[in-house]
Amino acid sequence: MKLNKIYAIALAALTLTACSDDDGPSLNTESGVTVGFNTTYTYEDRVPATSDTLFVNENAGIFNVPIVVSGATNGSIIVEIETITGTADPANHLDAAKEVDNYVVTTKKIRIPEGATSAAVEVNAIWPQGVIDNDRTFTLKIKNAQGATVSNAETIVTIKNIDSAYTMMLGSWTFTGNDWDGLPVTYDLTMSTPDASDPDYGSFLMATGFLGYNFGFIPFEFAYDQDNDEVHMSIPAGAQASTGAINFGSFTGIWATASSQTLWGADIPVDVVDYNEITVDPNKTLFIVSIDVSTMAPKSFWDKFNNMNLKRK
Repeated sequence: MKLNKIYAIALAALTLTACSDDDGPSLNTESGVTVGFNTTYTYEDRVPATSDTLFVNENAGIFNVPIVVSGATNGSIIVEIETITGTADPANHLDAAKEVDNYVVTTKKIRIPEGATSAAVEVNAIWPQGVIDNDRTFTLKIKNAQGATVSNAETIVTIKNIDSAYTMMLGSWTFTGNDWDGLPVTYDLTMSTPDASDPDYGSFLMATGFLGYNFGFIPFEFAYDQDNDEVHMSIPAGAQASTGAINFGSFTGIWATASSQTLWGADIPVDVVDYNEITVDPNKTLFIVSIDVSTMAPKSFWDKFNNMNLKRK
């Protein structure tokens, strides 16, 4: 996050110093040339499908806001951009976007070469990952233009929040517990989701790095009670706990979860504390079982854990 901001600000400084009015091609002198923002943006997934606002997700990173040039030019056009803080609308869950905090414009002086019919303002969206907030809005304005007349000086940009109770769980976690021998163990885990197109997206999470392997994970079932603003999670019994196939020597298999040595037992409920800690009843035991993929039969218990806890790093 901080590095992204620093990089974007540094890039803006470099670009501004590189665009001098004293070098480069001469300015356009042809009459009838206009420059301005789009007046309409089209979306496949919105109703209505068109809007005078450019909507981007907060995880978009660097995105372009198009500028349109109309008319034939015989030289370049220089456009200077300024930003205007948007108007908050709490009733519609809309906040004002603040420059640097929520976005950075990488350059506010743009040289459009002769013959070009379009250009863009490059913006870097700042994503406070894991924070549920409102959409945020701001305005880009063409403060002045050299070599052209300004036709549509302003456009509204809305940075849309994508975080939810589900995505709040993403990030780096530390697992602690006691293994089969009662010894304390610690694993660095990364909480992730299936691909957004997967049917399990929104109801399943994977804490990867379990057992010290990048293919091992703790599976979690996830549900959110919106009416009571409550997260419900559990470690399912009889669920796959590794990606891909594992060579166990005498057979090829996967890991799976269990809560009982009689297989498979009941799911293990967990409690989520402020999205920063996952607590488990210390008397609950998580077994990791090796499974032969050729028969899908359990072969042996790989390890077991109790006194389990996960804390966000």
